[in-house]
Amino acid sequence: ISQNGKRLMPLGGKSLKKNILEKGILQEDWEPIVSDLLLRILERSDSGPIARNASQNSFLLIQVTLDNMQNSLPRMKSNWINSGDTEKFLTSLAEISEGLWKLTFDKYKGKTLDRI
Repeated sequence: ISQNGKRLMPLGGKSLKKNILEKGILQEDWEPIVSDLLLRILERSDSGPIARNASQNSFLLIQVTLDNMQNSLPRMKSNWINSGDTEKFLTSLAEISEGLWKLTFDKYKGKTLDRI
């Protein structure tokens, strides 16, 4: 997201306990994480207007190892915030992840999660 002319990347800070690639990802699994993240974003709007930076790729769910989450993701996040190169960021995310999905909302379908 962008706020007051700055790129921001709030992280959900939540995790699923199961491997979603093995069992499949169910809405009941990801919906609480998404709701928490969106509430945190809404609360940020008190500090100024918020806009999506990457259009339909702005809300992502990623399955990543703890090692990559702690070692690779912070560097990638910093590079993206400084450069704004969303395509490079998405490519880097795909390289370190075991699964990458985008969350979208359709007026008639509701919330959907589609693999990237």
